[in-house]
Amino acid sequence: MSKTPISSSFLHDFRLLAEKGDVLPIAEKPGHKDGWGIVSYQNRTPIHLGRQPKNAMEDPKYEEACELLDQSGLTGSLMAHLRKASKGERSQENTAPFVRDEWCFGHNGTIPDLDTNIEGLRGNTDSEAFFLLLLRRIVDNAVSIERAITEIVQGIRRKYGYSSLTFLLSNGTRMYAYREYSDPKYSSYYNLMYALDKESVLISQQKIWYRDWVTIPNKTLVTVFKNLKVCSKSI
Repeated sequence: MSKTPISSSFLHDFRLLAEKGDVLPIAEKPGHKDGWGIVSYQNRTPIHLGRQPKNAMEDPKYEEACELLDQSGLTGSLMAHLRKASKGERSQENTAPFVRDEWCFGHNGTIPDLDTNIEGLRGNTDSEAFFLLLLRRIVDNAVSIERAITEIVQGIRRKYGYSSLTFLLSNGTRMYAYREYSDPKYSSYYNLMYALDKESVLISQQKIWYRDWVTIPNKTLVTVFKNLKVCSKSI
């Protein structure tokens, strides 16, 4: 979330994780090479600057997305995601961030038994199904967004096994960052941090940039407002 135009330099740094990003100990090689996506907002509408089921380090369209960002001079909310596939084939429909109406979403983790036979699902990943479950509860105006997130997260926690429920969710005016992992020995991989200064709030799973990072505790939701106010609550 930024008050000033967002520089593509952040995306160039982030791109390196496609080859060198942390992975679980069971993985043979580092990196997240199964897809990339970048979403920014124009008039509260999420726009894919680029989205491909390819290795970001080898895809020229990633560079085109960076150039588009610099030309646009966009401020506000931006979400970038690199995929390491665990469920669902390598396809554009399965590549995050996922977008619906004013919302975009990216998830790191696997919920193996989550039903992906959900109306409106465009791909076949548990991550997109998780997103749709959140949206269905959010559109119920009887509860706040924070309450909707709490109810869905707690429901999944009760019903399903999972590696991590860690996600980012934005509607352009707020960014919701939630961290939850099931096995403490994988806490470093399912990390989530934020760094705040006068002009922006960065949220990342790895320390790509030299900032004063604040680690989000397990089972904690952080909300970043457009004025860069940061609030947190345990779930």
